[in-house]
Amino acid sequence: MSQLSLHRRDVLLALGALALSGALGPRGAAAPAGPSGRDLAARLRDPDAARALGIRYLSQHPEERDLGFLHAATLAGAGEGARSVEALRARCREDFRRGDTVLIDRWVLARTECRLCALVALS
Repeated sequence: MSQLSLHRRDVLLALGALALSGALGPRGAAAPAGPSGRDLAARLRDPDAARALGIRYLSQHPEERDLGFLHAATLAGAGEGARSVEALRARCREDFRRGDTVLIDRWVLARTECRLCALVALS
């Protein structure tokens, strides 16, 4: 990610804020798909970087260009508030443990991180 300044911490903290804001329903799925991605972007230090990473990810995985799928794959069961942040961090660690990673601009990223950025890109 030579030109991107996205930090993993920003994505995960933004999701915690998103959960606290009530934009997530009781099962962790986004209430309306569009606004929650915009809410996420608004909480990131560099939403343009997240959007760019999401676009790159979706160009490599066009079959995942679906808000419902991305919400289910990233946010389902994540819980609320601090619990959701820790759940997402755990998912990222699990992605790395399983080798479920994506190479973008010479960076190896957890698929969960990329999918979160894809949510921003599609919003």
